[in-house]
Amino acid sequence: MRAENGFTLVELLIYTGIFAVVGVVLTSIFVIFLRIDIRETAGAEISNQANFILQRIQNYINNAGFLVVNDGGDDEQDDTLATPRAKLIIKDRGERSNPTPANDALSPIIIYKDGNFIKVQQGLGTLMATENLNNDKVKVTNLTFTKVSNPPGRDSVIINLTLEYNNPSLPQQISRTFALGVGKAAAAVFDTSLNPGGTTLDIGVGTKWRDLFLSGKIVLDNTGTSNVNSIQLGPNQAGQSNVLNKFFHGAIIGINIPATAADTNRTLTDVSLPNTTANLGDRVFLAPTALPTGIVLVSAIAKSNGLIDIIVRNTAPAASTAGAGDFHFLLIK
Repeated sequence: MRAENGFTLVELLIYTGIFAVVGVVLTSIFVIFLRIDIRETAGAEISNQANFILQRIQNYINNAGFLVVNDGGDDEQDDTLATPRAKLIIKDRGERSNPTPANDALSPIIIYKDGNFIKVQQGLGTLMATENLNNDKVKVTNLTFTKVSNPPGRDSVIINLTLEYNNPSLPQQISRTFALGVGKAAAAVFDTSLNPGGTTLDIGVGTKWRDLFLSGKIVLDNTGTSNVNSIQLGPNQAGQSNVLNKFFHGAIIGINIPATAADTNRTLTDVSLPNTTANLGDRVFLAPTALPTGIVLVSAIAKSNGLIDIIVRNTAPAASTAGAGDFHFLLIK
């Protein structure tokens, strides 16, 4: 029998059960929507920062005067091409040439991962500045650069980037990976200083470079005691031999010139050239730097055995004494 203005115990239990079920369902729906909203917010944050990061790096590459990828930060020498590397180093087109002191606000630009952040280090000396490309809402878990070179095409860089939403309370961390290939805007730009830091760095491949216009001089740096520098003019053509193909300039040739009678020639036979060999028909030019008194250079002749003969003359009215003779040489093949 129902009590006046009240509920029976059975009714109260039924109503309570219904409210509990409805409450659980509503709570579950709310939690699901909350998780979706958080994931959407996290995904949007990752996408926005990834777009910003990749666009900035793309702009740097497009405007680069010269770029390399490696793990050490050397701004002149690539590590192995087509292999992911940790750092992208860019020479800006506005780089100062041989700044003294070494202060430059523009170049080089080094992009790399440092902890959870992508760093951009720009400039040299007191003008160098560093900034982060991402904020602390996301963390960088991977950043690599792969340089691809296909002459005569333009160099390109493949960027691999992985970002993770930085919220440890999320039940499941959100992470996304991005890949972007970027090419230089110009095949080569030489309005910056290009100072090779390694002995294996070449400019151009094969015969892909056509004309070179210079307002100054060409300097072949010969810093070693036995190094030989050379200029090669064109490759061999099928069925043809080289004509004025190579110029070799080497270290000083030191020769002991024996005593020579007055007004007499002396032939110094089978003299070797440092780090190169002469062939019959090659032209040899010598520039004496130190000779015994009265001795002058007459000529030098290339021989088929790879050596040269040097002819000197004693112009003095009396016999000369033995002494050292030093020559710089130029060999034209």
